[in-house]
Parts: sequence; C-alpha cells; structure tokens
Amino acid sequence: MRAVGAGNRLQAAGLPAHPQPSQRSVVWVWIALLALTGVEVALAAAGARGGAMLALLLVVGVVKAWLILAWFMHLRFERRALGWALLPAVIVCILLLCFIVPDSVRLGRLRDTSRSEASHAAETK
Repeated sequence: MRAVGAGNRLQAAGLPAHPQPSQRSVVWVWIALLALTGVEVALAAAGARGGAMLALLLVVGVVKAWLILAWFMHLRFERRALGWALLPAVIVCILLLCFIVPDSVRLGRLRDTSRSEASHAAETK
C-alpha cells in the first residue's frame, strides 16, 4: 500500500497543501508590481540612457520577477528545495547575459560610429 504524504492528506480533506496568501497581501503585491512598472515606463519616457538606467531597469526587473514567483506562483510557500531547483536556470540566464551584453554594447558602439561617420560625410559635401 502506498504511503500518503501530509500534502496528499490535506488535499484529500479539501484543504490547500500550503498556506494561501491573503487577498489583501496579493492586492498589495499587485500594486507594487504596478508601481515598479510605472518606474520603468517613467525612465523610458524621460529618455534616460546609459549604464545607470540599464542597471536600474535590471534591478527593477529582478524585484518584479521575485514578487511574481513568490506570490503569484506561490513559491514563497513551497519547500526550500524547490527554490534551489530553480538555481541552475538562474545561473544559465546570468551566463547567457554575460555573453549577450558585451556583444550588444559592441554593436551599439559600431552603430554610433557609423552614424557619426555618416553625419561627417554629409557635412563635408
């Protein structure tokens, strides 16, 4: 006969396997996500450029991802082992960014150089 775990017993009794967040806390998390999205849009509308803006957008994106994972995907209430299981995916994403970002910076510099050469050629005509 198969052993019934605590989570299965709770589900069989019609109870959730882990504590559910209150509706009030979910609404506050949603408001925080909305505010963080507003910060991102305000930065884009202000025309902010450069590494500082990129760093700020990355931090805001990581905070938003954590809020979504923790509250709306209920990872806040799961065992720690599930969080550790997500760690390899995070490491792969960081490694991919380490390869992509330098290439995009290089392409951005090439584009800026070609624009300045084109404007210089137009001025000399």
